[in-house]
Amino acid sequence: MRDYPEPWHSLQQNKIANLLIAVETVDGVTISPGESFSFWRLVGRTSRRKGYLPGMTIVDGRLSVATGGGLCQLSNALYWVALHLGCTISERHRHSFDCFPDSYRSVPFGAGATVNYNYVDLRFRNVSEETFQLRVSLDDEFLYIDAFADRKPRFQYRVIEENHRMDSRLRENDLVRLRLSGDSVIARETVAHNEGRLLYDVPND
Repeated sequence: MRDYPEPWHSLQQNKIANLLIAVETVDGVTISPGESFSFWRLVGRTSRRKGYLPGMTIVDGRLSVATGGGLCQLSNALYWVALHLGCTISERHRHSFDCFPDSYRSVPFGAGATVNYNYVDLRFRNVSEETFQLRVSLDDEFLYIDAFADRKPRFQYRVIEENHRMDSRLRENDLVRLRLSGDSVIARETVAHNEGRLLYDVPND
């Protein structure tokens, strides 16, 4: 978790509480062949009645506060997992800003999916022959998602970044998914083109 001054630090703590509630709705879900996953269909409205707290969110590139804030961390991870399961992405909305430098990034720029109840969703469809089960958990530092299949998957997938470009104002790239059979790449597809306005200074070389 990033180190923020108050009041944002307390809001980050609330984010953990919000994620714990949302994780319970997703943990253990199964996605059969041909079945679709919808983030908001599972999680539902992030209301105070359900126990959701005010959490930090980013709106138009600025830090803001919303009940249930912080759930994009879960939707980001689910999108990354869906890409590696070979799912067809039915609905995904990219972040329009790049808020943090790469020292805080463990996946390529643009590998996330923002959500906003109930009209900005993350939806994907299982187009494989396997049934997948998602196990999701959270501790004080990390969010974990493990995907299990009812049989050995026919293919494996890897997601790479291509056509990366960055200047003082804008960053863009393509996310390309490779389908693997053993060690051989048998197909490749561009699954997303990302553009984001930088909200931090790029150091000069």
